[in-house]
Amino acid sequence: MTYPRILLALSLERDPQGLLQRVVKLANRWSAVVDVVAVLPLDETLDLAAQEAHLAALKAAEFAALQRHMASLSIHTGRCDLFCGQVAEELIRRCNQRETSLLVLGQHGGDGHFWHPHLASKIAARITCDLLVLDPERSYWPRQPLWLLALPLDETAPMLLEGAATLAREMGARLQLLHVVEPVEVAHSGLELEYAPEGWLADYQERAERQLAAWHLAYGDVVQGWQVVTGSVTHELSQLAEDPDLALLILGRDERLLSFLVGSPMHGLLTHGRGDLLILSVPESYSASE
Repeated sequence: MTYPRILLALSLERDPQGLLQRVVKLANRWSAVVDVVAVLPLDETLDLAAQEAHLAALKAAEFAALQRHMASLSIHTGRCDLFCGQVAEELIRRCNQRETSLLVLGQHGGDGHFWHPHLASKIAARITCDLLVLDPERSYWPRQPLWLLALPLDETAPMLLEGAATLAREMGARLQLLHVVEPVEVAHSGLELEYAPEGWLADYQERAERQLAAWHLAYGDVVQGWQVVTGSVTHELSQLAEDPDLALLILGRDERLLSFLVGSPMHGLLTHGRGDLLILSVPESYSASE
């Protein structure tokens, strides 16, 4: 499960050096081609004519500087594009051309002018490739990094686990499995609280524990442990993401995640969290019968 072609989205308002250094190491590890898309913000204080002239001059200077910078990097670079203003639609279009296998964004702690949570959530909801959000302030992953894979208990889980385990083996990482039991979400998925049999929550948690224990046994070469916790998915993942020993948090971009993006674990992590986040894609055609 390597990523042969990476699309790196940069915000030129911020120093891209830390993000670039991390992407260079990953690209070399995967022998990947890196395409770069950068954005220039619009200056809304200028009138249309002045803004066009300002952007034309700025774009020429920044594009030349960006090309020189990319040429100095020890990676195989592909396209290098510079856009003005909103580029979400362009990123979505590029990702869905089946050339890009991984989109990389920089984590700005929720206060970034460009990659703010709503924009990143919008992009994640509509792309077909995987999404990696990197914290430029963190160093490259250490040897045998610890990754946390948050799994649902549905038909997408085996594919997510297989993908994460394959990538973990390639990167020499250790996987920790997690399932968060959200009582209200479980109730909505088929158990009405008013009519649920006594002890249903304990039964569900027991089933989750048995399933994660079975996955641990099946993937014992890479999965080092598992845990089942009860609470809010967003809260639990945001808390775990703060662990300095955790190198990467992995989620699946499935229908449940996308059905409530503003309150989703991904949105909460982009808003409040630090650290690295990988969103694995789940093909629409995947089902339990496959």
